[in-house]
Order: sequence, then C-alpha cells, then structure tokens
Amino acid sequence: MAGLIDHVTQTWTALGNDKPHWSVLSSDQFLPEQIEQHRRNFYESGSNDAKLILAALARHGRDAASHPRIVEYGCGVGRVTPYLATVFREVTAIDISSSHIAMAEEATLAAGARNARFRLARAPHFGMEEPFDLWFSYIVLQHNPPPLIAMVLRRALAMLAPGGIAIFQVPTFAMGYKFSLAQYLANPTSTGTIEVHCLPQPVVFQLAHDAGCVPLEIREDSAMGRHRSWLSNTFIFAKPA
Repeated sequence: MAGLIDHVTQTWTALGNDKPHWSVLSSDQFLPEQIEQHRRNFYESGSNDAKLILAALARHGRDAASHPRIVEYGCGVGRVTPYLATVFREVTAIDISSSHIAMAEEATLAAGARNARFRLARAPHFGMEEPFDLWFSYIVLQHNPPPLIAMVLRRALAMLAPGGIAIFQVPTFAMGYKFSLAQYLANPTSTGTIEVHCLPQPVVFQLAHDAGCVPLEIREDSAMGRHRSWLSNTFIFAKPA
C-alpha cells in the first residue's frame, strides 16, 4: 500500500505542477497555454457539481442545513469548493497534490469564502480526521488503483457521522480491465500519467455494509464520457442515525 500511495502521490504532484487545470478536466482548452482565455468557464462548471449534490439530497428529503459538515474528496484546484462553501456551513477540501491544494485555497478565498479548510490526502487517514455529515467525490477515485480506492472509501464511510450521506462516483466495470498488484508495482506507469481504474460493485457494497451504511441510490452516470467499454456508477449511501 505504501508503494501505491507513493506512486499516486508523485503522479498527481507532477500533474498539479505541470497541468493543474487540465488534470482536473482533461480538455485542451484547460491546458496551461490556453487556460487564461477559458478560466471563467472552467470555474463556472463547478456549480454543476454543487447542484448535483443538492438535487441528490432533495430526492431523499434532505438539505444542506441538515448536513452542515461536508468533505469534498479530490478538490483539485478549487473548481467546486467555492460553490460548496456557499451552501454548507463547513467545507473540508482534500486533495493528494499540494499544488492543487494551494490553488484551491486561493480560488476559494478569491470567491469570498472563509468557511473552507484544506488538507492533503495522506495515509492512513487521507485527510479525514474528524466525523462529517456528507462525503462527496466525483471523477477522482477512478485515478487510483483499486486497493487504494477501497482504502479511501473504507476510511470515508467509517468517518461518516450517523445520519450522514455519501455521494460518490467510481467506474465499476471495464471491458478487458484487470488489475494485478504485483504487476502494477513491478511496472508502474510513468509519473504524470493519468490512470483510470475501476472497483467492482460487490466490493463497493461490501465496504458500505462493513461501515453500517445502506444504499439509497445507484445510478449509471456519464463520467467516463463516450467510452462505451466502461461502466461508471454514482452511489449514494446513508448511515442510519
């Protein structure tokens, strides 16, 4: 696990230094040489994630006021964080890249938010030190090898407070995909390469069950774009009060 964490940390540190915005949304318009003319579109897109959370809460008779402490896991450069800070009382934004964290804090302060704190995702707690009421992660977990995805989810669901809710996306199947820990560690991808992995649905359900969480929704989503060989799901779990 130490080898996995070290490799992922090095990769996202490099991406955060070299192509910070592109590493969050991998479109050419967000490359360093083009980001200035598209910066506004980049940050405005974060409102969609906030709307996704609020809509999910509403579908289950919940609201932001009843879930005051939210964790945004994989905050990147602060694309979503300022929007979360406007509707939730306390935001903890976590990322594995120190350069991402620095940019996210700057963007959030520039937006006028003062109720967000920023933490690095480091083992064994991955930045999750205290209980929280809502855990959110989107287009993030997939960039970690499956054992590391499981570690993060195990910690997140364990720290979810009674009455809390977790909303997260992760690919659960891919045609031809397989993962061998021994092979992965023996032949790691080059630093700075964006990897995409999946975690099978039964593993996700088992992790939730072990943490005392129950499923509210499992939705097939479009997070993997037009890659028809991939199946991605958005999960919503609740921890009974």
